[in-house]
Amino acid sequence: MWKRVESENRDAIRLLHQAIAINPHYGRAYALQAWCHSQNIVYLWTVEAERERQLIRKAIDAAAPLIGDDPLAMTALGAALGQSLGEGDRAQLRRSSACARPQQRLGLGKTWLEYCPG
Repeated sequence: MWKRVESENRDAIRLLHQAIAINPHYGRAYALQAWCHSQNIVYLWTVEAERERQLIRKAIDAAAPLIGDDPLAMTALGAALGQSLGEGDRAQLRRSSACARPQQRLGLGKTWLEYCPG
């Protein structure tokens, strides 16, 4: 996923699915999965952008209560939010547990602060 190569992004998604199957409480894996799916949209590697957005929402919902202060996971969620979700999704996230902890909001920088005011 770091090289911005479609085949490697697909491999990353597959490996993250495996990690989640082994440990369904591994928040970082969900967060990175959200980021990978957002890259599918941003780099036009999919013709099913709405399906990718559904997968992003699902991954964000799973990751948010699990990631604690993990800076990589927070960055991944911020990237997924900023790159590929619309205003309706962002408004819904404001009301969710994704915005519950101040350290998450601050750790994600400007992108997260825009969606998690307060």
